[in-house]
Amino acid sequence: MKLSKFLNLMLLEMCIFHHYLTCINKSKESNFTGIMGDYSITVEHDLLGPLERINNPHEVLRQSIAKLKQNQWESSTEAILDIIQISRYYPEMLDPNMSLINRSLCSLMRNTRPHIVRTASKVAMELFETIKCTQRPEFDELVAILLQKTAHMNKSVRHDVNKALDTMIVHIPVSHCTRAITSAAGHKNPLVRSTVSRLLITIVELIGVDSFFLSLHLKDTRRKIFVVLAKFIIDGNYETRNNAKTLIKLLMAHEDFETFFNQDVDCKLLDKIDKQIINLKYST
Repeated sequence: MKLSKFLNLMLLEMCIFHHYLTCINKSKESNFTGIMGDYSITVEHDLLGPLERINNPHEVLRQSIAKLKQNQWESSTEAILDIIQISRYYPEMLDPNMSLINRSLCSLMRNTRPHIVRTASKVAMELFETIKCTQRPEFDELVAILLQKTAHMNKSVRHDVNKALDTMIVHIPVSHCTRAITSAAGHKNPLVRSTVSRLLITIVELIGVDSFFLSLHLKDTRRKIFVVLAKFIIDGNYETRNNAKTLIKLLMAHEDFETFFNQDVDCKLLDKIDKQIINLKYST
């Protein structure tokens, strides 16, 4: 019995790794473009594969939750693949268990095996779309790990985590996205900060400039974005700095920009970036 279980787990890992190698081999011939990502070097490929409707979702869910509670990466990987099947056809069944599911995804995202990290990223992407769970602290922790993995040495991992983050900002309420994303604005890795700056541009474009300034329920979101932009405009990383300038230039076109920007950003920081703001204001 134990030997059979061991062989099944080995087969599962081999299948996932096979998908991973297939993606790498095809990446030379394919292009992928996200919302604004720079990860065109990898393929648009469903690592999870086509999933059919399951016949007994309640039993599958019960078994999956039991596997997640074992807190072992092999059993957790098996479980999240079944959970994706459930999420595509019976998303309401997962709501009571999303805290455990997201904790398990966080654990898998920390795995040293790139193909396991990629699988967890794919699952996170789908759950952002189907379940839209923002329960804290698990949601914030998952986003933080996804952002951290944007600096991963493996290109395919970077592709998948960027795609998951792009999916998140499309399907998750903007206040939750902004809170989680801006929390990583002070990350030591410049690739993480540049990802934050890229995502903020997309968030504002999805909101719309007028709504960004005029919607009362976006007051806290606007403040968080302004504070981060003020820091990013003098960031040491070129891409981060350039993205911040692009977004500030976009927002400057609105008549209320100066009022809200000066209101939301600390006076000392305003003095530090005064030259950059003036240059942007009068640049063509």
